[in-house]
Amino acid sequence: MSERMRIVVIGGVAAGPKAAARARRLMPNAEITILEKSDFISYAGCGMPFYLDDQVPDFQDLFDTAYWVPRDTGYFARERGIRVLTGTEALAVDRAARQVRARDVRTGEEMVFLYDKLVIATGANPVIPPIEGINLKGVFKLKEPSDAQAIKEYLPEVQEAVVVGAGFIGMEVAGALANLKILTTVVEFQDQVLPGVLDPDMALLFKTRLQSQGIEFLVSEKVMRFEGDENGRLTRVVTDKRVLDAELALV
Repeated sequence: MSERMRIVVIGGVAAGPKAAARARRLMPNAEITILEKSDFISYAGCGMPFYLDDQVPDFQDLFDTAYWVPRDTGYFARERGIRVLTGTEALAVDRAARQVRARDVRTGEEMVFLYDKLVIATGANPVIPPIEGINLKGVFKLKEPSDAQAIKEYLPEVQEAVVVGAGFIGMEVAGALANLKILTTVVEFQDQVLPGVLDPDMALLFKTRLQSQGIEFLVSEKVMRFEGDENGRLTRVVTDKRVLDAELALV
């Protein structure tokens, strides 16, 4: 290893910054660069459902350390000696030449980053099933802070909501919506909540507890399509068994 090892990390949300910080502790002299396509870095993704009902009171709280210091590019440069480039999308990796070709998403300018070690920490993509009407206004996913902002801005127009999928994010959002006194229904294709996570008996206890908070569950049921009004706004969610009124749906 050279004294000035070049480390490039693709992805600046959770695993990427952690890997970069660990590399800094092990190699104080390394040149470490994080490339992140979006403008958001090192945020508390698990806190986003709780931002919806003000348990996380301020959007900026998703980005602060426990000591209320923003984890922005300046923080990483100042505290970690790590260069973070937001709005920079990795396009291709040339393993033979040990380089990453990237693009500035604002200007379109392309650039090349040389590396000795490469970390790919791009995370997952939300599963968006090909349901008819998926692009209607009021149908959301929740993966990035911009999604949380969009949902929160939409909430004043919402009286009834449908959560498609009873996984972790779906359950947390359903709880947040119920806390806001929004009539919330969870539709799950499998026969229990948190499938693949909880045993059936524990899933039943969990569902019963959430039902006592006003959340309705429809298990073993499939969403067939979303329907909207003449303005392209969601008004109904159609399953294989019924029609649900809703102004908001989370997939």
